[in-house]
Amino acid sequence: MKESDLSVSLGDGPDQSTQRGQNGSPSPNTILVINNLPDQLQLLRSTLKTAGYDVLEAANPKAALRLAANEKPDLIINDFSMSETDGIELSRRLRARLELASTPILLLSNFRGDTSNAIEGIETGAGHFLRAPYDQLKLIARVGQLIERKRAQEALRRSEERYRELFDNANDIVYTHDLEGHYTSLNKKGQQITGYTCEEAAALEFTNLATREDVALAREMLRRKLASDETSTIYEVSILAKDGTVIPVEVNTQLIYENGRPAGVQGIARDIRARKEAEEQFRQVSQSLLEAERRAITEYKTLLERIAHLAQVLASARDLAPIFKALLEFTTISLPCNALGIALYDHELVELNPHFLWIEGNNIDITDLEPIPVTTNSDVRRAIVSGQTIISTASQCDHPIPTIFEYSHTDLKPASAMTVPMTIMGRTIGTLEIQCTTDNAYQTEHTTALQMAANLAANTIENVRLLNREREHENQLRQAQKMEAIGHLAGGVAHDFNNIVTAMYGNCDMLMRGLDPGNFLRKYVHDIKDSAKRAAMLTRQLLAFSRKQVLQPVNLNLNTVVTDMERLIARLIGEDISITCNLVEDLPQIKADKSQLEQIIMNLAVNARDAMPQGGKIIIETSVVYLDKKRPQQYSKTKTHPHIQLSITDTGAGMSAETQKHIFEPFFTTKEEGKGTGLGLATVYGSVKQSRGSIWLYSKEGEGTIFKIHFPIAKEHLEILPESPTEPTDDHKGTQTILIAEDDHTVRQVLRDALHLSGYKILEAANGRDGWELFQQHQHDIQLVITDVLMPQMNGRKLALLINKIRPTARIIYISGHPTDAITDRGGVLLEGVDFLQKPFTNADVIRKVRDVLGSSEILHPATP
Repeated sequence: MKESDLSVSLGDGPDQSTQRGQNGSPSPNTILVINNLPDQLQLLRSTLKTAGYDVLEAANPKAALRLAANEKPDLIINDFSMSETDGIELSRRLRARLELASTPILLLSNFRGDTSNAIEGIETGAGHFLRAPYDQLKLIARVGQLIERKRAQEALRRSEERYRELFDNANDIVYTHDLEGHYTSLNKKGQQITGYTCEEAAALEFTNLATREDVALAREMLRRKLASDETSTIYEVSILAKDGTVIPVEVNTQLIYENGRPAGVQGIARDIRARKEAEEQFRQVSQSLLEAERRAITEYKTLLERIAHLAQVLASARDLAPIFKALLEFTTISLPCNALGIALYDHELVELNPHFLWIEGNNIDITDLEPIPVTTNSDVRRAIVSGQTIISTASQCDHPIPTIFEYSHTDLKPASAMTVPMTIMGRTIGTLEIQCTTDNAYQTEHTTALQMAANLAANTIENVRLLNREREHENQLRQAQKMEAIGHLAGGVAHDFNNIVTAMYGNCDMLMRGLDPGNFLRKYVHDIKDSAKRAAMLTRQLLAFSRKQVLQPVNLNLNTVVTDMERLIARLIGEDISITCNLVEDLPQIKADKSQLEQIIMNLAVNARDAMPQGGKIIIETSVVYLDKKRPQQYSKTKTHPHIQLSITDTGAGMSAETQKHIFEPFFTTKEEGKGTGLGLATVYGSVKQSRGSIWLYSKEGEGTIFKIHFPIAKEHLEILPESPTEPTDDHKGTQTILIAEDDHTVRQVLRDALHLSGYKILEAANGRDGWELFQQHQHDIQLVITDVLMPQMNGRKLALLINKIRPTARIIYISGHPTDAITDRGGVLLEGVDFLQKPFTNADVIRKVRDVLGSSEILHPATP
């Protein structure tokens, strides 16, 4: 870059011919000049006054700030180098003033050999520079540019005000809405026609105003605009007025851009009720004429009969296979054809997905065919872009015609080919390709019949796709409703059942404490506690597959979790099944709940064991994979979108395709009655989804099964400290006073006895209201509050809020058998800073948690607002 180039404004200034402020101009502009050198100040004043500007002078930053605030100049000329502070800092202070936010600042500077001053100046708001020494004419020209630019900005503001006046007084409906369809403005005519006020319209979206039949059209028009398929969109829809009147309107829309990106839609809707009435009269007359004309047309009788038959077949199609079969039958009786292929086009990925291939009388299995990229110069590309049929012949090509989909397992040598775009309203959704071994087999007159057939099929394909999407949405809705119902059931069961199990744990611990080590009754107490653990596990499974667990995610290494569980899995599955762990080194961390990960691995290992009653192998592997964002089940060829993959493979019996459809459904099991709950894989699925992961199943009967789980890599790498759980002992007795708020009498009794035996003083409350009264009476004595989350009269969240109002540093431990919004986010993740103890818990769990909290030197959480 030449030094002289640095005198050019770094912004986009107007042409110099638009300068204002010359002698004779109607109103001279005011310029504030800041310079601590008198001779420089004198030179600038003289130059600018000669050019017809009013000049304000400031020799120091304080004076400059005062003058700028009081006089509000049209331009500020600031020197980079001053004694008290540099020009960049002063520019920053000037720009910080709200009234000067739009005032241009011209920085006069001796650069340091590079553009660092310019970059720093831009960041502070001084977006215009002139390097000294400078030519006076260049200075005047620059000043004129900046003054004119500010004048243009003012003109833009006035233009926007005029636009608002036109908007409100337009004779058509004028409106705006965001990209989700929420209305952001509605003019007076729109309010008059629809009956909605601006405030009422702001609470609506276009799906509320458009009739059900026209919602899809409106969404499609918006999609086309966003995809740049349409620059100007004019279409007709019917809207519902507030009183229920159906009003046909002609809509013309355009995108609203902010910072170069689409941010909303501006539309004009014209009431066309009168025009529609005239059109209906014209339509009736035209229909009569058309019927007479149709009777005279006979030359396409055969073609129309075939098309009609095709349309009849397509009308009854409910999936894609009958559509492809009907196209094949139509084509083979209408044209010479040795091969036919149908592929659907993905506009985003610019590739064709093969769906059907027929070669010389045989339907070809193309299950393993990959999507085909659409190359720039191919016949397929030309057909898709133009929407017209492309004919190719070997005699006119400089290269052999490739087999459809470049299928290589055939001896077919095509000499003629026709590529027909399957279009709907000008949009190509796929291609129909036919080939013949005879040269010049296809002529231009053949294209009409096949294009009509392809377009008919395209409409049916879209209808089938729509039906499939609706079915999928219905299935998803039913599944969601089922899961929600089970979730509510699981939550209720967990709340009561975990209270019962907590009491069993606590009472078993007290019994064991009172029995001598050699007492034969200890065995029965152990059995009771083991039964309680199995009951608790069943409750955790119910919560897991309904995604109602409380998660405490931490950064962890998946290899460490697998290694820690390897011995436990080996003991669980038996000696006739071998385990191999292939763990990649330097595995990045993931953020997940460790106990939930252990449950996932354990359930999959048990599932693998049950699939191999005669023995076999289980292979557990970890790796880093890169997933395709559009197709997350597939790996990406680029090193983007990294995930940690956990795969568990068995050599068992495998599963049928039908079984795989239901394998993650709750209570679905392939085991004989009494041998399985049907919760294992449903639990895995729920846990994976709750941890923001994905799970995929690969299985064939007789070939075993592979489960692949993908977890996102943790955003930051943290040092993982080794766990060192310690059992609480009686060596250290507590002395603090603890308030227990718990509505279940047996749980409250377990907590009281366990803590009392450890030396703590206990205050008991059967609900939140009693707990609040006790806290007010003993607030100076209470060092810790243990509260159940769900209680009658006042829940634990509200109790904690009240306590924190009078003691913000109060230490609080929440206990609960299932998550609530009081202590978790929507994903079930425990809120930061919350101390929580999951029911059911043992006496040792309680003592350890209490000691951890009371022993913490930091102030614990305030109550969740």
